[in-house]
Amino acid sequence: MTLDSVEYALSLSGATAYSIREWPNYWSYESISPSPSSVLVNADEWVNFTGSVDINYTVRWKASDLYQNVVWKDDSFMQGWTFTGRTTLSSHSFITDGDVGNLSLSGKINDWANYQKTLPSLTGCTRLMIRLKGGSNTRFLVQLWEDIGMGWEGRAFTTPTWLKPTTDYTTYVYPMTGNATLTLAWLSVMTTDGAPATIYFDYMMIVG
Repeated sequence: MTLDSVEYALSLSGATAYSIREWPNYWSYESISPSPSSVLVNADEWVNFTGSVDINYTVRWKASDLYQNVVWKDDSFMQGWTFTGRTTLSSHSFITDGDVGNLSLSGKINDWANYQKTLPSLTGCTRLMIRLKGGSNTRFLVQLWEDIGMGWEGRAFTTPTWLKPTTDYTTYVYPMTGNATLTLAWLSVMTTDGAPATIYFDYMMIVG
């Protein structure tokens, strides 16, 4: 175990219904084991589940103890993401189970889909952290924007290029200059062969 990959666990038993709230902002909800009979999740705010009074349940979170000053995060991908790509794209979707956001598309070779979300005017940002996985025919791109008018001059951050994801969840950490006021986030996914391609976004965090 290292400070950039820490697991926190909560052990629960003796009841048939549980409601968990108010964990630290830099924690990212991961799982419950064994699997309860019913689970409802908004990974940014709460986890509710029902089970058996005789079973001991373990709820787990992932965190980076190196970067605890999280000024904004999306761990559920439940609200605010809107498609802003081309109308000619044949198939695209961004769905979530309250924990992982699945951005998928299919179409022509090197087709891409872009979804954006408004940010609450973030300042003093020093790191972007994003945890994801994807298929071998998939590429992803992350961009952050500041509101200084139309055009590419408003782009405050972009990943170096279209990146090939790992097939297991990996946390990518990128430094930022900290002097921009961030107002918009873009998540983009590309299919390299036209076949269905998906990126599974576990969380996105911006650190001050």
